[in-house]
Amino acid sequence: MVARIPLMTVSSRLLTTSQRAILAMSGIVRQMSVVKSPTLLNSKSVPTFLTRNFASGPPVVSYPGRPITDANPAPIADKEFVVVNVDSGAGGAAAQSDEVKYVQNEMRAISSEYHAKFKMLHIGDAYNAPFGGKPVPEILKLTKGLLREGAKTYGADLIVIACNTASTTDGANLRGWINGNIPGTEVFEIIKPTAKELYLKGDSVDVGGSKEIHIAVLSTPATTKSGLYPLELAVNHYKTHGSDCITVVRSNIDVPTLPRVYQGQLPIERDSREETVLLQQVRERSSLYPVLFVHAYAPPDWVSLLEGKVPDKTEVDLKEEVMGNAKTYVGDQRPRKQGDMQKFFIQIGADLGKVTAIGLCCTHYPILEKYILDAFSERDEFRDVNLTENVKVVPQGKIIAEQMIIRRLQNAVSNGVFTRRDKIDWTRPAYFLQQESRTTGYVGDPSSEQSLKVVKEIFRRGGPLSEKTNCTIVPPHRPVGDDE
Repeated sequence: MVARIPLMTVSSRLLTTSQRAILAMSGIVRQMSVVKSPTLLNSKSVPTFLTRNFASGPPVVSYPGRPITDANPAPIADKEFVVVNVDSGAGGAAAQSDEVKYVQNEMRAISSEYHAKFKMLHIGDAYNAPFGGKPVPEILKLTKGLLREGAKTYGADLIVIACNTASTTDGANLRGWINGNIPGTEVFEIIKPTAKELYLKGDSVDVGGSKEIHIAVLSTPATTKSGLYPLELAVNHYKTHGSDCITVVRSNIDVPTLPRVYQGQLPIERDSREETVLLQQVRERSSLYPVLFVHAYAPPDWVSLLEGKVPDKTEVDLKEEVMGNAKTYVGDQRPRKQGDMQKFFIQIGADLGKVTAIGLCCTHYPILEKYILDAFSERDEFRDVNLTENVKVVPQGKIIAEQMIIRRLQNAVSNGVFTRRDKIDWTRPAYFLQQESRTTGYVGDPSSEQSLKVVKEIFRRGGPLSEKTNCTIVPPHRPVGDDE
């Protein structure tokens, strides 16, 4: 005789295995109730009914008319993890294109083992670009608007401020705003990790019995004025060699608040004597530890040209802005133009051949990397050397991927954010990772159209995701009020 179990008073979770078997043989199955989901991500591939049990974990999905039992559990919906890059225009897209190359294998591995899928989203403020020439309060205001857009409009789990200029703003003010307005979203800036990686790439060279490290930093005027890169490089030099080590800063922008010499991580007051005398004394002391030389340069118009803010300028004009030009044929009537790289080389002077690392410390600048390296390769100091081996370019996209995104994903797995699959599925389709871009501006506006064009070209060259990339122009984000 089959034992009868009162289903109305006993939860199916409390039944033993044998009791469940008895119920199954008797044709008595407890069917769980289902509710229709209002927010499914993909109605074509995701079932249309949802059951949610807040006590037992994430929502589960059931097919219509299919009974859900302990022996036939409902499939679990994939949790979407959204990573957003924010920047003044197309630069964040260039960084994201590199990020995808480094994170997609990690993301595929996670999505094969866990119920997870990922979205990489770029939000570029083409309407207000470039940020590099704006005052700090305005940069701070625009950065807050981008952060809120990423967190509240697009549901970001992680936001990367992929704009060096925005990362130089009042850190305490911005961090307080983040904690008060988007507390559930992690936000990372890129200056400290970039400076650390840049310092590690710089090699010391022997100079008459002493050692020197020469690092070139290309950044926007606002980033250069902040002095954060020389400071962070001096901090890394201090951590490596102690409080007696010396850092010397050279810059094309004369900023009273930017110290020319650091001892350890502390700035030394500017000496009234000639710089050559001061540097001679520094070099005399460098027999015990290398002297770090930071060569900072701020090209005034690179971002404006890339973002289409300068009318009637072509790619040829952009190349000449970077590299300059020369008369290429008899009768060439073009005026001789000295490019920013030539000006930078003049600033570095006799130490040019000692440069071993270049920081492209604006996410727009990797778009111009070929022109920058071509300018180096044309110099006599680098004609007989392998430029790629002797001068290391530090890409910020790789730094963002390895030090921010992958670490955050690993923490999410460790903290149980994703539900493990019953078995590993290595056949996961390509849509486990989506790449999208939102260019803020107005349709028909030349600068917005130019920024979108640059983004599409970046993604087109970026790899297999380019065909699935969604690039659109959306209205500028709502300004952030001073009271927010």
